[in-house]
Amino acid sequence: LEPAPDVPKAEYLGSDVLVLEPGLLTTIQDGGRPGLRRVAVPLTGFADRGSALIANESVGNPPGAPAIEICGPGLRLLFEKTVLVGLAGASVSADLERADLGLMPMPMNVAVRARASNILTIRRLDDGVRAYVAIAGMTAARALGSASVDLGSGFLRPLEAGDRVSVEAIDADRVRREPKT
Repeated sequence: LEPAPDVPKAEYLGSDVLVLEPGLLTTIQDGGRPGLRRVAVPLTGFADRGSALIANESVGNPPGAPAIEICGPGLRLLFEKTVLVGLAGASVSADLERADLGLMPMPMNVAVRARASNILTIRRLDDGVRAYVAIAGMTAARALGSASVDLGSGFLRPLEAGDRVSVEAIDADRVRREPKT
C-alpha cells in the first residue's frame, strides 16, 4: 500500500488578531458547508448555532459569518488594531486587558471596542460547553467555501499559538449597543 499523501496544513496568516494561547480545542466555525452532503461532505459549522448567531449579531456580522468557537478556558487573543468583539453562548468569565484602563470584565451578548494592544483572555466557561467570540469583519482561511473546521474530514484545523486572522473594515453603526437578553 502507498502511504496517503500529506495534506497541507491549514494556515492562518492574517494580520489583525494574534492567537497568543489557543485554549482547549478552539476552532473557527461559520454557517458550514450546506448543499454538499450529496458528495459526502458534512455540513459542520457552529455546534451551538443560536449562540453563534447572537455573537455575530452583537458585532454586526451576517448570521453565518466566521466566529471563534471555544470549548474551554485558556484562549488569549492580542488585538493588533481596533476591533469590535462580542461573546455569546455558555456563560464566560473573560477579561479584556487594556493598557490605558487596566483589566475589564467582558460582558456577554454585546459589542465591546478592543483597541490595538488589548488582550482578551477567556478564564472559564460556566453553564454550557460552547461559547463564541465574534469579531466584526473577521475573515479566515476557507475549505470548500467555508471557514468551519471539521476534524473528522480534515478540513482546516484548530487554532494554535501564533495563528492570525484578519479583520475587514466595518460600519460601527451596525453593532448592538445593548445586551440581548
